[in-house]
Amino acid sequence: MDDSASDAAPFAHIIRKIEKLIKRYLEGELAIEHVVQGVRSIATQEMDNRRQAVDLASKRILSVLLRIGLNKNTANHLIDLSITLAREPDLCSGSLPVLLLCDVFDSLPLNESEEFFSLVEDKVSIWKEDLFFKCCKNQLLRTCNDLLRRLSRSQNTVFCGKILVFLAKLFPLSERSGLNIASEFNAENITLFSSEDYKGISDEASYHDESESTSCVPVDYNLYRKFWSLQEYFRQPLLCYTKVHWRQFTSLLELELSDSNFRRYVLVQFLILFQYLQSTVRFKLETHILTDEQSSWVKNTLTQVYKLLEETPPDGAGFATRIKHILQREESWNAWKNEGCPDFKEARPMEQAREVRPKRKLGDEVKAAMASKRVVLGDTEMNRLWNLCPDNWEACSSPKRDFVPSLEKFFDMAMDQGDPVAGAKSRAKSIYKSNSGWRALRLLSQKSPHFFTSSNQPIKSLPLYLESMVMRLAKEFPINTQNAAPSQAADEKPDMADYGDSEDELLKNHEDSRDRETGTLSSAGGAAECGSNEPKDKLSKDELVALAGALGADWKKLAPLLSFGEDEILYIASEHEGDAVKQAYQALLVWLEQEPEHATHSNLLQLAARAGLK
Repeated sequence: MDDSASDAAPFAHIIRKIEKLIKRYLEGELAIEHVVQGVRSIATQEMDNRRQAVDLASKRILSVLLRIGLNKNTANHLIDLSITLAREPDLCSGSLPVLLLCDVFDSLPLNESEEFFSLVEDKVSIWKEDLFFKCCKNQLLRTCNDLLRRLSRSQNTVFCGKILVFLAKLFPLSERSGLNIASEFNAENITLFSSEDYKGISDEASYHDESESTSCVPVDYNLYRKFWSLQEYFRQPLLCYTKVHWRQFTSLLELELSDSNFRRYVLVQFLILFQYLQSTVRFKLETHILTDEQSSWVKNTLTQVYKLLEETPPDGAGFATRIKHILQREESWNAWKNEGCPDFKEARPMEQAREVRPKRKLGDEVKAAMASKRVVLGDTEMNRLWNLCPDNWEACSSPKRDFVPSLEKFFDMAMDQGDPVAGAKSRAKSIYKSNSGWRALRLLSQKSPHFFTSSNQPIKSLPLYLESMVMRLAKEFPINTQNAAPSQAADEKPDMADYGDSEDELLKNHEDSRDRETGTLSSAGGAAECGSNEPKDKLSKDELVALAGALGADWKKLAPLLSFGEDEILYIASEHEGDAVKQAYQALLVWLEQEPEHATHSNLLQLAARAGLK
């Protein structure tokens, strides 16, 4: 006895602490994060005790609010708090938000329940989450069904529609609880009509007299009774399989009613009934099958009903077409239920049937490859690459893989700049660039015998040494006579180095040529122009467009003279494939950006002449 009292006291204390936190949150004193932290900080021996305490405290708070008058805004805050607590592990049960809503709808009248139902509608995306859907779907379905039972479908049509729409949004289309798997009928839809002949007084006669002028169909009690008794068969189509009642209505289909809209409704009911009688329903009994005579009669009558619908105004033909389409959709729905209501999946695009080619045996493939001396690796691209050159050593020693330029090609520009008539300034020469100097030394060590000749006088700097080597190479590779300027006198000849010249003489001759070059520049432009490194006839981007159009596909002949490698030429050609003008423009633009001091009209004309272009 004492142990139970000691256990109950802490549990009651925990409930009171949680109630205080919830009240302070509803009054706006605490944020929802502080409530979660406060509940998590409560120490309990077991996690279930804390969940039970939070559930019980929330229900007690809701009970107090219902007694004093529940506000919709307050109820929304309480539901949001319960949802947040349910998302946290081991703080409350996952069904707490829906249980609170069930208590609200059970305690409020119908007019207030409709107002509070928006709390359920607005959170449909939350209820569809895996955390809540598994534990809350049954409570939500039970609550909605209880509300539908309390509501009148004729007076509370809007509220009933809201509930049904919510259920349609909440549950998937394949939810079995809303599919009527057993094909049960709504037997509660009973149509009441008078079963006794009514004998009126003279008012009936006067009414009869007034209606004779407008009604062309005589209406008596027998027609009235037989017509409205059809509703019993529309309500329960299984009665049609009773032979006693089947034949007494064959003549009713030939009757015409004066009201076109009412006649249209009755004809649609016949279509629904006939479709059920002809359909294959999974839960039909074996005895509920039409005979051949009955099936023939139903088909003929069905044709007559559609014909009557087409003749019934307004827009009879359009109405009949729409009804036929709806009933066809109903057949698809019935077939889906007969198959056990499989889940709907997005249809995959139809794959084109591939031609099945006969596979050759692996041994035959190997024999054929060996006979043709081909390498077969099983992949088309790998086969192509390996068969470009089956011999690896031959492929490595291919001339196409020799990317080291020749001495003539590498020092061609340096020899042009060494010409005093060319007018290149010493600091603008390529041999004064550190990258070019390093590459020149490596190339000379590999391909020039002058690199290993002994020197009596040490070289002070690398550019001076390279200038001397260029002057020696100029003897072996004479500069094209077309490189000379048009204004050069016939008797003027550039100083060429001889093999017998010493390095001192070479340096002296070079200094003399540099002095002549400086004097020419001073007399032409003055000291101000001599300090500028930008050539006067430098190409502009607008001029490149015209030059690219003139070159066209011949740009590839000029590209090697513009210091483009084979891989760079292939890259530019692939980047603008099919457009030779764009390729030429791209090559000229790259040359202009990489070597702006050499991108001049005169240099381009000289290079074009060397490439054999006019």
